[in-house]
Amino acid sequence: MTTLSELFPRARRLAYETRQQSGSFPTPSFLTTLKSLEADLDTLDTLVAKESASGRQIWKRKLHGLKEDAAAARRVVERHGRASDAGAAHRRERDELLHRRRRVTDGGDVGNLVDEGASLGRSLNEVTDMLESGKGSLGELKAQRKRMTGVQGALADMADTLGISSSVMRIVQRRDVTDRYIVYGGMALTLIVMYLCWR
Repeated sequence: MTTLSELFPRARRLAYETRQQSGSFPTPSFLTTLKSLEADLDTLDTLVAKESASGRQIWKRKLHGLKEDAAAARRVVERHGRASDAGAAHRRERDELLHRRRRVTDGGDVGNLVDEGASLGRSLNEVTDMLESGKGSLGELKAQRKRMTGVQGALADMADTLGISSSVMRIVQRRDVTDRYIVYGGMALTLIVMYLCWR
């Protein structure tokens, strides 16, 4: 049976791949990766539920970021789907308008003009939806950039901490050697004094 420690690295790799591809149009490989990630997250949730209370909390924190990545990728797919549907509907209505316009007689047809006006209104609404979808995509990209900046800051802090720890360890090691010399010197001095007193 798959364990948490085996499945978590794979889910993390899939989340990284979805983040890398989320800025472009969703390809079939992107959708496959996203579906695999969502399936792995469902399995991980099931496995986490079987852990002890303390272990559950630790794993839930680890999975939180992966779930955010999966949700962001799913929103990208949905936005592209809506934009694609809106584009297809717009093309359909444009073709209908052009077809009607060809059929209109010289005297004109008020009903057709009303239909054209309604169709243009719907097209305007769809264009507005597409613009909103684009704004949403930009917002997602900005949020990802902020997250990556936060990760870089955390890595820099860790590097600073490790640098301080290394210097402290070197000082402690030097002090340990000095203390050893002092102990050995004191022992030798004590033996010499004891020898002189015994004689």
